[in-house]
Amino acid sequence: MKRPSRVCGSCSACCRAMAVHELEKDAWQACKHLHSSGCGIYARRPASCRNFACQWLRGVLEVDGTVDSDLRPDACGVIFDYQPGTAFGDVYTAWEVEPGASARGHARDIIEGLAERFRVMIVSPDRGGEDGTFRRRFVGPGDGTRGSSGPSLPSES
Repeated sequence: MKRPSRVCGSCSACCRAMAVHELEKDAWQACKHLHSSGCGIYARRPASCRNFACQWLRGVLEVDGTVDSDLRPDACGVIFDYQPGTAFGDVYTAWEVEPGASARGHARDIIEGLAERFRVMIVSPDRGGEDGTFRRRFVGPGDGTRGSSGPSLPSES
C-alpha cells in the first residue's frame, strides 16, 4: 500500500519557531530566507535545516494511515522532532509554534501518546519568544512528574 503524500505546503512553522545557529537565527524569529514560495536558500540551506526531520512530514503523526492536515505543525501549533540517543535518551521534541499550544487539542493528544513510551521535551517561548529565549520541560517515562494516570501536562485554558 502506498503511503499518502505529505508536503509542507503553506506550513513554514519550522522556519519561524526553531533556531538556526548557522544563520544566527533565534528561535521564534522568522528566517530572513523565508519567502512566500518557501525557503529562498533551500538547495544550500545549513546542516541544521537539512538534518531536521519534521515528524508530521515523515508520516509519523497520522490517524488510520491518512494524511491529517489538522496534525500539521501550523495547524496543531507544535512541531515534532525526534532525536535518538541524546544525553536524555531517545527524545521527541515538541517545539511550540505559539505559547501554550502543547496543552491544547491535537498537540496535547500527540504528546500524551508519545509520553507513554518516550521522553518528550516541550520547548516553549519565554516572554513571548521576543529575544529567542525559551524554557523546556520533560514529560514521559523517567521525568519524575509522571504518575499512573499519565504525563503531567497543563490543562487547557
